Amino acid sequence: FPHQAIGPAKTVLLSTHIMQEVEAVCDEVVIINAGEIIAGFALADLGITYPGEHLEGLFTRLTLKN
Repeated sequence: FPHQAIGPAKTVLLSTHIMQEVEAVCDEVVIINAGEIIAGFALADLGITYPGEHLEGLFTRLTLKN
């Protein structure tokens, strides 16, 4: 979904385990594990919120904790 195809002020919910898709199309990320939100952040702020992390590694680390 290119951003221009969706338009401004629109929300699309994308559920996936493929972090490359998330990085390509999302502005905001929420990670859910076992029905609970365990992280939420603007993708642009990933390095600030989780210094030194990449999305794939963060997803794996947070979801494998439990």
